[in-house]
Amino acid sequence: TEPTLMAPADPGRRPALSDRIPHQLDATLRDRLQSLARSADVTLNTVIQFAWGLLLARHTGREDVVFGATVSGRPPEIEDVETMTGLFINTLPVRVDLRAAGTVRQALARLQAEQARLSAHQHLGLADIQRSAGAGELFDTLLVFENYFVDGEGLRRAERSGELAVTGSEHTDATHYPLTLAVVPGGHLTLEYRPDLFGPEQAAALM
Repeated sequence: TEPTLMAPADPGRRPALSDRIPHQLDATLRDRLQSLARSADVTLNTVIQFAWGLLLARHTGREDVVFGATVSGRPPEIEDVETMTGLFINTLPVRVDLRAAGTVRQALARLQAEQARLSAHQHLGLADIQRSAGAGELFDTLLVFENYFVDGEGLRRAERSGELAVTGSEHTDATHYPLTLAVVPGGHLTLEYRPDLFGPEQAAALM
């Protein structure tokens, strides 16, 4: 497949810090997405990936698109991985091909099956994958689906007991991609975009 690039090409432009657009999905839409995932027997992550692929297809005018997705874990293919410390995270290409006939549920099942087949190669670096594909940069958008569990009730109990006190917290993540969509539990979305490549109206139209 051909690379899927959303940002305008301008190698002379200096990179800028990303701006952010937060968005909260309403309960009705969250329930519909969960229901679709259950009926297709796929994960919510797969539904979100498919939706992002549809969005890219719409804005690029193509039916075969690629974007990056973060994966984490400790791949058994890496020798002595169980003795290593630190965060194991990687960015891998996800391909959404809309040319095949069938229903949305069938397309979701295909996408999840393709990702499952590729899981054994999650330890490969993106640069190695792009060299093997022979296409240079394959994508310039990233999807981050964070499905970690936060024990909110446990934290509240610890606060009430005096064992733990949280007075304020703030975090900042950044990537070099022109567009990054982060999805966290509870239906909270954040679109990060480089303002030197996209205007606020352009970015808002993607949400």
